[in-house]
Amino acid sequence: MEKNEFKYFQLAKKYNNLYKDVLLEKQAHFRGNKNSYSLISLNPETPELGTSDLGEECSENDILNFSPKGLGRTTPEKSLQAWIISYAINNNHLLPFGDNLTFITSELVMIKAGRKIVNDILAIDKEDNLVIIELKSSRVNKVKDQAIDFKEVIESDKDFFMELAKLMTDRTWNGNVTCAIVWPKENKRTRKSTDKYKDITEYQYYEGYKFDKID
Repeated sequence: MEKNEFKYFQLAKKYNNLYKDVLLEKQAHFRGNKNSYSLISLNPETPELGTSDLGEECSENDILNFSPKGLGRTTPEKSLQAWIISYAINNNHLLPFGDNLTFITSELVMIKAGRKIVNDILAIDKEDNLVIIELKSSRVNKVKDQAIDFKEVIESDKDFFMELAKLMTDRTWNGNVTCAIVWPKENKRTRKSTDKYKDITEYQYYEGYKFDKID
């Protein structure tokens, strides 16, 4: 394991705790990654827009002066992701779907065979399984493939993810990994999933981010 690869996760956690009230007021949060940490908007008008142009010392004024407008474009997936994270922050880090899924981090960047792979949301369930969650605003199986790819990343670097889960949630990962996707409700009858995707849990959202599990 590389030296200091948790440095920016630690900074993000530190400042999320230290500036909790002003972050809630600003509708933002700090997000850690291996090589940087970012200040990210959770405001519905600027979802998931942010900056990683941060020093290791961050002040309350840095947050108050944060203006995400013009830092990127919004998408339906970003709006969904920001809403889910905002809900978790305001509800003891529990996600708005599933059975006691605790938020760990989001937009986690890992490298697999020289290729960058990004996970939308990483969580841990009540039985201490890691849960890979991928989001999509359309019902395409590509999102399931993304979850499967990231599962392979976790299984090839278990020490890192063990430490990450402990750092962010104070929970001990049991070594098992499950996958889930969140996508829109389908009005017509849903097609049966293939064996390739049979172990992926599906949640659908509708009417202003209400969620149902698809059995």
